[in-house]
Amino acid sequence: MKAYVALAVIAAIVLCPFFVPGSDAEAKVIVDGDFQILYETITEPSGSAHGTAKVGTMDWTYSGELKPLVIPETVIISGKTYDVTEIAESAFKSWNISSITLPSTMTKIGNGAFSYCDKVSEIRFNSTPDIGKDAFALGYKSRPADVSIYGFTPTRPVGEIGNPYEDIFGKYTAVHYRDVTIDSRDALIHIGLISLGIAALFFMGRSVRVKKIKRKKRRA
Repeated sequence: MKAYVALAVIAAIVLCPFFVPGSDAEAKVIVDGDFQILYETITEPSGSAHGTAKVGTMDWTYSGELKPLVIPETVIISGKTYDVTEIAESAFKSWNISSITLPSTMTKIGNGAFSYCDKVSEIRFNSTPDIGKDAFALGYKSRPADVSIYGFTPTRPVGEIGNPYEDIFGKYTAVHYRDVTIDSRDALIHIGLISLGIAALFFMGRSVRVKKIKRKKRRA
């Protein structure tokens, strides 16, 4: 018996360095209507400042009645207030939701966070988060999606044709940018390029006419 105890003590001493205590991060599933959403803490509150939390990667999906999803600005975990700042990779993959509203506290959205949520017809941004690859790749090849985007400030030229954000919205999502805010510098650059193009066409046209006139005079 003593030999077994001694071996147990030795094993505990040897293995102890490999059992690193977990962080203080907490996780909580919060029920919001029909949705069950996993939140994980990132930083703890300090004084009057809130902590931060993210929506974790869930191993379940919502397949009930089609409903809008609104991510709250704050959540309460163990009596403490946390700002919701991130959404993990594939967090809401394949959820049956009609629209997505993101809070002003959002700073990061992981890869594929809302992938294959093909029933989504509207996404509302209230901040300018970093957005991962295929975060909003809503559609399938056999079932493409059509979505209107609000509150999104593009940094690439957008128009009615094509999708400059295919890396975010995927190949099978038709995107309509509503109330788009374009940086004034970009607008000036676009106007300048258009003006240069028109001027170039004008002078090319004049050059062709002058050459034709000169040729006619030489023949005479």
